[in-house]
Amino acid sequence: MPLAGHGLRPTPLRRRASRPQLKRDPLGGAEVTSPMPSGVYGLDGHCTPMILHHIARSCRSLVVGAVLAVSACCSSGDTTGAGTPPSEPTHHTLVEGFVTDATGRGLAGVGVGARFAETPCSDRQLSVTGGTYTQADGSYRFKVEATTPSRADGVAAFRVHATVYAPPGGRAREASAFVTARFVPLNETPNLVHAPTLRLPNP
Repeated sequence: MPLAGHGLRPTPLRRRASRPQLKRDPLGGAEVTSPMPSGVYGLDGHCTPMILHHIARSCRSLVVGAVLAVSACCSSGDTTGAGTPPSEPTHHTLVEGFVTDATGRGLAGVGVGARFAETPCSDRQLSVTGGTYTQADGSYRFKVEATTPSRADGVAAFRVHATVYAPPGGRAREASAFVTARFVPLNETPNLVHAPTLRLPNP
């Protein structure tokens, strides 16, 4: 009730003037939105269990993706690939042969190398390394170094692979042959094995 003769309200009942509301960030910056769902931070500004759950789930996704990528690279199914070259070879052998085209003409300058071969007899498998280029008549000879064979007689298998790379847009020409040889320690004279002739298809 207004006081008589004054037209004034009692002080406790007087309405306060409202303060102007800011339309933007007080410092003039753009509005910042949090990428995390509401309620992930406590009143003290620390992470709550909800944000820790989101972080853990994201980390699991990254780990699973990396494992799948590695698995895809390691499961190509190629049984005649280069394999893992021996870091410290202990045995060796010599291999020689010819690389020709489809008509039997020798091809010069073709890269030839030894590759790991998966065989039914696992005791004949071993990591190998070595290679060279064919001579003018298509012939080649090079030393194959390997890890210690599983068999006591040193007999193991590998593949000799020849490749002629094509220009951009072309198709490479390749051929390989299965070879069985007896490997001896590096301090002994290597045996010589003759590989079947590698015939490359016509371009």
